[in-house]
Amino acid sequence: MSKTGFREMEKRQAVRLEKTLPVRFNLADSDRARSVHEALSRNIAEGGAFVETDLVSDEASGLIKQAIISLEIELLGQAKAIKLRAEITWISKKSRAPHKRKSGFGVKFLQITVDEKRAISIFISKETLARTSIIEKEIPSILREQKLTDRQRRNLQILDTIRKN
Repeated sequence: MSKTGFREMEKRQAVRLEKTLPVRFNLADSDRARSVHEALSRNIAEGGAFVETDLVSDEASGLIKQAIISLEIELLGQAKAIKLRAEITWISKKSRAPHKRKSGFGVKFLQITVDEKRAISIFISKETLARTSIIEKEIPSILREQKLTDRQRRNLQILDTIRKN
């Protein structure tokens, strides 16, 4: 495997939470820094996030790869938002196919403090645990209420065992 391929795999080993969160951002160190944009983050990890916005289609916005932005992320249920600097690492322009790529950009957090990283990590853990609890409650009821084939029932039990371990 090439070094680049290995690095790509390494980057994705952080737990990434698919969660919609309100964000605000603006270009750092620029005349455009005064205009703050509101958007939604569609997923988050300790090291970065994906911000969904149609502004990437507007060349005048200044949102280009390697641009530095000021980013404020509201972790739902937290007392205050996390404010940090981030670098745009990739840009996605909307696909014409339904349910495909969304417009936006992926960012890598820069100079993130230990407290900010911990807050993100705790948020991801809590959300993941909450989803696990919901699944734990739903699987037995699905098994009872649905008339599943033996194979479907076995598959659900296997998935449940994998999730628990």
